Amino acid sequence: MNKKSLVYMLVLVVLAAGIGWSLGASQYAKELAKWKSEALTAESELQNLKAIQQMPMMVEFNQTGGDTFNMTSAVASDGSVANTTTQTLAWDMYNSGNKTETVQITLVDPVSGAKGLPDWLQNSYVQVYLTINGKQIFLFGYPIDGKPSGKFTNGTLVSLPPYSALSGSISLTFVGGAPAGTFPKGKTDTITLYIYDPVTHKEITAKYTVQT
Repeated sequence: MNKKSLVYMLVLVVLAAGIGWSLGASQYAKELAKWKSEALTAESELQNLKAIQQMPMMVEFNQTGGDTFNMTSAVASDGSVANTTTQTLAWDMYNSGNKTETVQITLVDPVSGAKGLPDWLQNSYVQVYLTINGKQIFLFGYPIDGKPSGKFTNGTLVSLPPYSALSGSISLTFVGGAPAGTFPKGKTDTITLYIYDPVTHKEITAKYTVQT
């Protein structure tokens, strides 16, 4: 190979290396720009999430019909229940904000998973349900083949337009035919209803007393 050919080859190698570096630098610049854009988007979303989580919960829950389920007459001294007995307590909700608020009403805490129904009430002779606009919405003990299931549901979502109110009720049923020992006679305990905002992840609770 003569000197002229050698020089020519070296020039080609240098040009190829330069072109390769240029293409690599261009691709790197594109990737860097993409990464910066994604980082800015993530930061913006994080700031929006923080702002949302700092928003106050605008929904109020009022136990207008009282807060005690007195089931003493339904439960016999041996803990059995002869006849199906239901007690119903009214409530209302109010949205004091200028935006539509949607909340979940449930007996299972969406934050911790805690059950709002005491262990001794979690049996197939108990039902808890809401009535909203004439419709029954089971929170516990939804019927399967006509019999209470003894299981929780996810509750229901309720949307309230700005500055609006909603009235409803919560009912506790002891189903007739419960054998002796089903319920402890003379017991007082607490049922907790959770009202949860899935946007801000805030919640309020309503406490109900149950007596047997």
